[in-house]
Amino acid sequence: MKKMFSLKFISITSSLFVKTASFIVLFCLVFQLSFVVSGKNRSKINGVQIGTITYSYRSMPDQSIPAILGYVVQSGLGSVELMGPPVEQYAGIPDTGDKEVLRQWRLNASMDKFKEIRKMFKAEGVKIDILKLGKENWSNEEIDYAFEVCKVLGARGISMEISEIAATRFAPLAKKHKRLLIFHNHGQPADPNFSFEKILEMGDNLRLNFDAGHYFGFTGKDPTELIKKHITELQVFI
Repeated sequence: MKKMFSLKFISITSSLFVKTASFIVLFCLVFQLSFVVSGKNRSKINGVQIGTITYSYRSMPDQSIPAILGYVVQSGLGSVELMGPPVEQYAGIPDTGDKEVLRQWRLNASMDKFKEIRKMFKAEGVKIDILKLGKENWSNEEIDYAFEVCKVLGARGISMEISEIAATRFAPLAKKHKRLLIFHNHGQPADPNFSFEKILEMGDNLRLNFDAGHYFGFTGKDPTELIKKHITELQVFI
């Protein structure tokens, strides 16, 4: 097994899954995250880090990096999976659909703005744990750029949609940059030919950003068995 980090685990059956997730949301709303510890240890409870992907704030009117950071702080959270588009927008990426123009910008982008982002988040006690940046059809040079940005932000790895193609393209460069490649699932497990194990075996730096809700919703299967099997390789969304 590949060790990512230790995770205290509470088993829930599929019949209780939706009720449990709803209770957690209600608890947070009612108590306004009163359990959160302030300062550098924000939202780390009994050794378990609670965080969010900044996609959670997609309905908010301001999608700039400073605004997103404000939403995270107001939520009482100290760890994020940071979406790539606002990061690149802050750094000045051209507003165009021309892939070659975007590629050239990435190959020549200064890291200064990304350093500013890291400093900004650190000042508010928020750790950029994961960066969601990159696509399986990017050039090797663009993938190199993505991992460079990841390192500058202080993130431990890049997340993306799980696929064999993405693993083939990104895994060698994740190893080169000594960063993790962290896969997120949607409906893929419903495909009888899909295998988490096959993809995870494609590199030592591969991990799961496991979405238990999607897994249960698309397959109808109890996610706890898969969580137990890959407990040292994942973090869990509910």
